[in-house]
Amino acid sequence: MSDVETFYLEFDPLTGQPIDPAPPVVLVSSPPARARKIIAEVAAAYELTPEDLTGRRRFKYLMEPRWLAMRRIRKELGYSYPQIGQLFNRDHSSVIWACRGGRPNQPIRNKPQEMAA
Repeated sequence: MSDVETFYLEFDPLTGQPIDPAPPVVLVSSPPARARKIIAEVAAAYELTPEDLTGRRRFKYLMEPRWLAMRRIRKELGYSYPQIGQLFNRDHSSVIWACRGGRPNQPIRNKPQEMAA
């Protein structure tokens, strides 16, 4: 993993005393960096730029990769809908739609509703 770094503490951060043997400490990149990495991976897979996915353009060819990136961030990182919306410059309701696969909440009715008299 390229976003993980291991180093050894030589001194106790609270007391300043030397630590022997030094236990390893693992640093993992911040969640926004991991989210940007997912966006970049999806963009590369579709031969697009990350700016294509996070930009305001609404072309049909951008829909599938954008939704895929949103779903991956939701599933892998556990971001909330508003947090994902901020990453993609979208409203949270657009993210909800994307994470549900573009389906409405309610099933489609086959026959029209009868009007109440």
